[in-house]
Amino acid sequence: MYQDNAISAWILENISQKSEFIGQVAKFLSNMTSWGQLWLLIMVILIVYEYIKTKKINFYLLLTIVPILLGWYLSDYHLKEWVGRARPYQEIAGFKEYMDLIGYKYPSGFSFPSGHTVIAFASAFVLTSKDKKYAPYAYVLASLIAFSRIVLGAHYLSDVIAGMGIGTILGSLGVLFTKFLSPKLNDLVNKKLGKTK
Repeated sequence: MYQDNAISAWILENISQKSEFIGQVAKFLSNMTSWGQLWLLIMVILIVYEYIKTKKINFYLLLTIVPILLGWYLSDYHLKEWVGRARPYQEIAGFKEYMDLIGYKYPSGFSFPSGHTVIAFASAFVLTSKDKKYAPYAYVLASLIAFSRIVLGAHYLSDVIAGMGIGTILGSLGVLFTKFLSPKLNDLVNKKLGKTK
C-alpha cells in the first residue's frame, strides 16, 4: 500500500503536473474507454471489414464480448465493493486540483481493480488471438489506457496490474467461449444467407 501511494505521488509530481497535454491525452483515452466503447468500435470495424472482404459473417469477435462484459461487470461492481479501496485522488493531495485543471470528472466507486484496464487487456488478448499482427497495436493501446488511469489519479499501480491479469483471464475465456460457439453460429447464419460454398 505504501509503495502504491509513493508511486502515484511520484507520477503526479513528475509526470501529471509537468504537462497538461499528457493529462488531456490521458483524459481522452479514459473517456473513450470508460465501458469499452473504443474496443467495441474496433471490433465492429473488423467484423464489417471481414464481411466486405469475404462476404461472410464471422461471429468470432462478437461472441468474445459476452464473457468479457460479464467479467467486467462482476469485477467493476462486485470485486470493487468487496475490496473497498479508496482511489488515489481521494488520498493523495494534489490529484483533485490536477483533475480540476484538466477538467476530468472525479471517478465514482472504489479503486481495485481498474475496470478500464480489465476491458483493455481482455480486448487486446482477443484481437491478438484473432490475428497476431494486431498484437503490437492492441497491447500498446491497452498499456496507454492502463497508464492513463494512474496519471489521472483514478487508480494505483496495483489496481492496474490486477486489471491486466483479470483482463487477460477474461480474454482467454472469451476466446474459449467463441471457439466453441462461433463455428456453429457462422455455419448456421451463413447457410441461411446462402454464403457457404
